[in-house]
Amino acid sequence: DNEEKFNQLITHIPETFWIYDIESQRLIYASDDYEKMFGISLEERHRSVDAFLDRVHVDDRNTVRDGIQRQSLGMEAHYEARFNNLDNPGTHWVNIRIYPIYNADGKVYRVAGIASDVTEEKRAQEAMLEMMAQQERISILSTFFRDASHEFITPLSVIKTSAYLMTKTQDLEKHASHVSVIQEQVRGLSDLVDMLVTMSRLDGGVELTLVAVNINTI
Repeated sequence: DNEEKFNQLITHIPETFWIYDIESQRLIYASDDYEKMFGISLEERHRSVDAFLDRVHVDDRNTVRDGIQRQSLGMEAHYEARFNNLDNPGTHWVNIRIYPIYNADGKVYRVAGIASDVTEEKRAQEAMLEMMAQQERISILSTFFRDASHEFITPLSVIKTSAYLMTKTQDLEKHASHVSVIQEQVRGLSDLVDMLVTMSRLDGGVELTLVAVNINTI
């Protein structure tokens, strides 16, 4: 009767469920969707831990390896990792929780594992972060254009004033002085334009070569 109730419970929960025995170091039970969740059958999992790790995204293998180690020791664990399911192309995120099970003597003799697919939640989080980053980007650009406009207005005003004053005098010395002022402002504008071009290039996804440097030499 208890087994029947247990099976009904496990069948109707959306998560994948398994029980791991500490003494035999084997999974003694796994719900039917275990293979669908991890892309590996229970038999393959028993034969080789490496076969299980092969389904894990390379960047998450250390996390999963640590989780498997904690499971074998009967310790609690909670982590997320990306899995590549061969029957369901594409990488999906799995949230895994491990809980110890105690016997009548209060000793951990098994652990229960629960896994749920959180791919959609992760995608929603990524989309939200992308939207926030885009909003931040727009805010930064807006501030930049506002500040840049001031940087252009000042030298242009000086150039305009100097050019106007040159039309009001025939004094060669004053002409030379105004020309010097204009040339100085033009150099400043040229530097500003160069910086804008550089920013545009960097913002265009240019490939950067990163190398280690001694900070003391900078």
